[in-house]
Amino acid sequence: MRKGVLLLVVLFVFPAWADFPSPALLDELKARLTEPPRCYPGCAAIQSMTLRLGHDRWEMRFEIHADNSVGIPLPSADGQWWPNEVRIEGDETSADLFRDAAGALWMLAPAGRHELLLAGPAPVRSQVDLPLPLRPARVIDASDSALWVLNGLNPDGVPQGALQLIRRQDAVANAKTLEPGVLPPLLKVSRTLQLGLDWTVVTRIRRLSPAGSPLILDLPLIDGEAVTTDGVDVMDGKARVRLSAGADQASFSSRLTPTERIELTAPSDVRWTEEWRMDVAPLWRVDYSGIPVIHHQDGQGAWLPTFAPWPGETVTVNVTRPTGVPGSLLTIDQSTLKVSPGQRATDSSLALEIRASQGGQHVIALPQGASLRSVSIDGKTQPVRQEGSQVALPIRPGRQSIKLEWRQERSIGMRFETPVVDLRLPSVNHAITVSLGRDRWTLFTSGPLLGPAVLFWSVLLVVVLIAVGLGRSALAPLKIHQWVLLGVGLTQLDVLGAALIVGWLLALGARQRTPAIEKPFHHNLVQLGLALLTLVALSTLFEAVSRGLLGYPSMQIEGNNSHAYLLNWYQDRVGAVPDQASIISVPLWAYRVAMLVWALWLAFALLAWLKWGWRVFARDGLWRKVEWRPSVTWRKAKPDAGSTGE
Repeated sequence: MRKGVLLLVVLFVFPAWADFPSPALLDELKARLTEPPRCYPGCAAIQSMTLRLGHDRWEMRFEIHADNSVGIPLPSADGQWWPNEVRIEGDETSADLFRDAAGALWMLAPAGRHELLLAGPAPVRSQVDLPLPLRPARVIDASDSALWVLNGLNPDGVPQGALQLIRRQDAVANAKTLEPGVLPPLLKVSRTLQLGLDWTVVTRIRRLSPAGSPLILDLPLIDGEAVTTDGVDVMDGKARVRLSAGADQASFSSRLTPTERIELTAPSDVRWTEEWRMDVAPLWRVDYSGIPVIHHQDGQGAWLPTFAPWPGETVTVNVTRPTGVPGSLLTIDQSTLKVSPGQRATDSSLALEIRASQGGQHVIALPQGASLRSVSIDGKTQPVRQEGSQVALPIRPGRQSIKLEWRQERSIGMRFETPVVDLRLPSVNHAITVSLGRDRWTLFTSGPLLGPAVLFWSVLLVVVLIAVGLGRSALAPLKIHQWVLLGVGLTQLDVLGAALIVGWLLALGARQRTPAIEKPFHHNLVQLGLALLTLVALSTLFEAVSRGLLGYPSMQIEGNNSHAYLLNWYQDRVGAVPDQASIISVPLWAYRVAMLVWALWLAFALLAWLKWGWRVFARDGLWRKVEWRPSVTWRKAKPDAGSTGE
C-alpha cells in the first residue's frame, strides 16, 4: 500500500517519468532483439557432399559448418527424391526437420561442425533433378557408375547448380516399373543464325512442360560455334544449360566461324524439339538443301527463313559472297538545269542529287564561256574553283545535294539552245527549265520528248481549213484570203467570241439570200435580231483588236506544266551529256506590229463589210408599221316583238 502511494507521489512530482520508456527506445530494443546474427547470411556452409547411389538405396553424407544455430535447406524435392532417414552425428533423434510453404525440406543445424546423413530408397525414375539450395563446396561421387550418370559437376567436383542423375539404359531394363504420372521434361530449342559481318548464333531454350523441377541440358553445338555467354560450360562439343525449378527459359550467345557450308542436324533426343532461323545480311548469298522452309518472314515482315525439323533431319546451308558487277561508285539520281536567258547574259544553275559509295572528287564540264558564280553542297556554300570549263566537286559517301550557278555572256536570240553540260557519267531524272521574260514571243520549241508543245499552229491549220471552206461556200461576200486573215486575228479570242463574229457575217449573208418577209411583225423581229447581233459582233471585234495591240500572244503552250514563259522538259534516262532544248522566239514588238497591221486591215475591211451589211439590213425597209385590227365577234340577232316568226 505504501509502495503504491509512493509511486503516485513520484508520478505526481515527476510527471515526465510517465513517458518512459519512449517509442524510440522501444524501437531500438526491438531492432536489437530481432537483428540477424553477425554471420548472416553465411552462418552455415556445406563443406563437402558424398553421394552413394545404389540400385535400391541412396545415401548422401554432408560435412556442415555452422557459426550459429541456423536452419539449412536439404537437397531433396517432392516428386524427385525424398529421404526417409536423417541423422546428425549418427543420432536420428537429434535432427529437427520442417517444411516451408513451398514444400522444401529444412533442418535446424546446431552451431559447430557436424556430419549429416540423408538416406532413402532409390527413385523409380529414369531421370532425377536434384536441387542444391545450399550449394556444397565439393561433391564426391562414390556411387556405382554403371547405374547412374551424374551431370552438373565441374571436372574438379564443384557443382554448377542443380544435379541431374540419369539412369543408364541397361539399368533401366532391369529396374522396376517407372513411377506412373511423372513425365520427363519437354523443351524447345530455337537457334537463330545471324550471318552478317560477324557470324553469331543466339540459342534460346524454352520449357514446354510444366515447371517445378530443375534440369540440365547438354546441347550439341554447331561446327565452329564458340559460346561467349558467361556461366555456360562447354564439354565435348556440347553446351551445358541449366534451368532452375522455377525458370521457364534460358539463352546464350555464340560466335560462329565463317564457312562455306553449315550442317544443321536435329538430334534424336526426344527431350527437346529444334527450330532454326536464318537471319542473313545482304552481303551473303544462301542456298538451302534438305527440308523445306516453313516460314520465310517473321511477324513484322522481316526476311527470316525458319525450319522446324523432326529428330534426325538435316539442313545444309551453302553460303557464298555475291560476286560484284562492274559499275560506277557514284550515281546521279536527279539533275535539274534551270536557264534564265536575258538581253545581255544568260544565268544558269544545275542541281544534282548524288549517291556515292566512297569519297573523292567528281569533275563536270560547264559550257564554253561559262563563269562559275557559286557552288553549294547540302545548302552550304563551298570554296570550289573553276579550272577552264571543268569544276571538281568534293564527294563524300552517302547522299548529298549539289548546286552550281554560272553565267554566260550570251543573249537570247531568235533561236536559243540550252547550255551543254557534261556530267561525265549517265544519269536519270534529268529536267530542263527555261524561264522566258514577257518581252518574248515564243513560236516553236523542241527538245526531249516530254516537254512543251506550241498548239497555236495546229489551231491555225484548222482555222485556215475552215476559212477555205467558208470562202468557197459563198455564204458571205468574203474571199478566201479575207476569211483567213480574219481567222488569224480571231485566234486570240476564245471559241465563243470567234463564233459570234463568223455567225454575224453568215447571218447577213443569209438575210441577203432570203426573199422579203411579208408580215411586218416577222420582218421587224428579224431586223431587231440582226441589229443586236451586229452590236455584239462589233464589240467582240473591238476586244480582239485591243487584245492584239495591248495584250500578250496566246500561243496555247501546253505540256509538262509549261506555259508561255516557263518551259519544262524531262528525260528519265540520259547519257553523260544530256540532250539540249531549243526555243524559237522573237521580240514581243514583232507581235505588236503584226497585230497592228491586222487591225489596220480589219478597219478597212470592216468599212466594206458594214456598207454591205447596211444594204442588206435596209433592203426591205428598216422598220415596218404593224396595223392592229380588232377582232370580229358574231352574235345571233334577236327577233322583233311584232314578228310572227315566219
